[in-house]
Amino acid sequence: MITAWTERANTAMRLTVGRRDGSLRPTVTLPDHQFKQTHTQGNLMTVINEKDRIAYFSIPKVACSSQKRLHHEIIHGAPFEATRSNENDRLHAVYKSEKFDRKAFTKLNDYWTYTMVRDPVKRILSAYSQKIVQKNEQLAETGTVLRPIEKLIEAGLNPYPSINEFCEDLSLYFKKSFMIKHHVRHYKFYIGNQLERFNRVYKIEETAQLEADLTERLGRKVQLPYANQSSNKQFMDDLTQKSLDLLIEFAQPDYELLDGLYTPPSLASFQKKKSVVA
Repeated sequence: MITAWTERANTAMRLTVGRRDGSLRPTVTLPDHQFKQTHTQGNLMTVINEKDRIAYFSIPKVACSSQKRLHHEIIHGAPFEATRSNENDRLHAVYKSEKFDRKAFTKLNDYWTYTMVRDPVKRILSAYSQKIVQKNEQLAETGTVLRPIEKLIEAGLNPYPSINEFCEDLSLYFKKSFMIKHHVRHYKFYIGNQLERFNRVYKIEETAQLEADLTERLGRKVQLPYANQSSNKQFMDDLTQKSLDLLIEFAQPDYELLDGLYTPPSLASFQKKKSVVA
């Protein structure tokens, strides 16, 4: 449970996690404006860097963990650190991927705004890889049922679906599992329906260009940390044309929004590469 601990020091707010016994464990120190941005103001954006006038809008499963870590270090001068085992959950609690707010965006007149996108079908497959395959691999290794798996069971969903079962029931997983919904929601939820409002929209394949642009803008070398890689991709061997068609149908609004950037992939392209970018 994330709680605000209102201890101020040099106009900063300390973010803490409440233990079950009621005590508080300090985690990271955030500037007051950023604490408000991520927790008080609600729907705004993932990262706002006031000093350098940069605003980044994140989309789950589009290298957002890496970019949140990068911007945290740019803003605070030190890597993001957490004190409990699931560090990524803490990262995403501080830098949330929120619903796009058009009115809030209009206040960023003098900011350089950007987001990053990827092939919509590959994004869904990456979510399956990390949220289903990887969680079940961890279960097999540790014998411990992780909370995300428990939540699937509680929702009446098969916690161990094959890739084709997942594709066939994707709408059901989307409806009943927030974990899945959050990671496969259509792009417009996170970035709106007008890409031209951003100063730059990067494809995930253009990560090197993003690094170069940030390096030029900040006047120092910037390299995106590699984080949150998806797990074993052997399931790709089993993907059928029917399942791919279902994914493309589900992702059609995203392909329409990303017109000119991505087109639906063929089954042969997956069989050739047998990989999904994390």
